[in-house]
Amino acid sequence: MKITKINRIKARTYRDFTWPSDLPEFADYNLIYGWNGTGKTTLADILRMVEKRQ
Repeated sequence: MKITKINRIKARTYRDFTWPSDLPEFADYNLIYGWNGTGKTTLADILRMVEKRQ
């Protein structure tokens, strides 16, 4: 399954994320970066749960 876009996230530290209209869809390879404590690992955990269909 290829994920091209996340419409909305409501989990853990993501209180209510909605995909901005000016943000492009995911490509084959994507770089996610940010300051410590901004949710990079949480996003990876969420994507892992989707992959495992939990």
